[in-house]
Amino acid sequence: MQRCTFLLLTMLLSQLIPAQVVFTIQQKGLSKDSVHEIIIGNFADVVPKQVNDSTLEYLFTPNRPEYLFIVADKTTRWVTRLWITPEMKSNGLVIDYNRRTAKPVMLSEWDLVTQKVFDFQDTKQQAKADSTIELYLSKDRDSYFSLWILRFMGDKKRELQLMDQLSPALKASDEFRQLTAALTARKYPKPGDPFLEFKLTDKNESDFDTKSIKNKWILLNFWANSCGPCVKEMDDLVKLYRSIDTSKIEFISISLDENKDTWKKATATSKIIWPSVWTMDNVYCPLCLNYNLYSMPFFILFDYNKKLIFIKDGSDELENIKKALTEIR
Repeated sequence: MQRCTFLLLTMLLSQLIPAQVVFTIQQKGLSKDSVHEIIIGNFADVVPKQVNDSTLEYLFTPNRPEYLFIVADKTTRWVTRLWITPEMKSNGLVIDYNRRTAKPVMLSEWDLVTQKVFDFQDTKQQAKADSTIELYLSKDRDSYFSLWILRFMGDKKRELQLMDQLSPALKASDEFRQLTAALTARKYPKPGDPFLEFKLTDKNESDFDTKSIKNKWILLNFWANSCGPCVKEMDDLVKLYRSIDTSKIEFISISLDENKDTWKKATATSKIIWPSVWTMDNVYCPLCLNYNLYSMPFFILFDYNKKLIFIKDGSDELENIKKALTEIR
């Protein structure tokens, strides 16, 4: 299952100064007939410079650390992940399509710690993941990464205790406030729970109020342009929408992009032909906390009575969603 949990959780720290980072992707094993479309989720609209037949050069201006979600081959959905920070001058990736490897030019401590934590989680060793996080925090309570990685703690009570040990600068950030809210206000929905009505604005700054939806099923789609799988699946979602009776169901896409203007201008946003809105506080918005959003893309289906039917996460859930929609009468 492809999910963007790690991308859901990166936020803006205002004290970081924007800087340019040159990111180079060198490709090996290319042939005249091969097609390898590369997408960098956080910067999907950045057009790379073609240095030569096998090398692409991206120029990023991150105003905060970014955990890049790099789709090295869209056809096979082959991905890799890598940190860049405003302090970096350059970094890159060497992709070998024959060997199916993607080797970073430089691995930072953040990369190593993140991968270690995720590896422990993948092998159901959460206690070791927690120990790895605590070890990093004990060395640096002032780092953005300390705040970012804390959310992967399995013990939420301990997470709150460790958050209290962070530096005053981190504790004064919006992200700290949002994470604290997530730990104390998050709900755990179940089938039959009621729909939470909301009013948000679309890209034309018009209000969209869900109270106007009557006698229709509702499919909520939480997504972001910084989520690789979300962007990749948008064409398939459009095809699904065109194939069903839309008089009986309302699709609503809720963008969790950090920047509203970026969301408005993004290519994926322009593809959406159903109600599409943006919310502040992204993954920490009231809707996300109410439905315990933990990854993207994230789908929630409601019946005519606005009662929750199911929650699905991951771009590979579209077929299951399509089957469920055939039951609408």
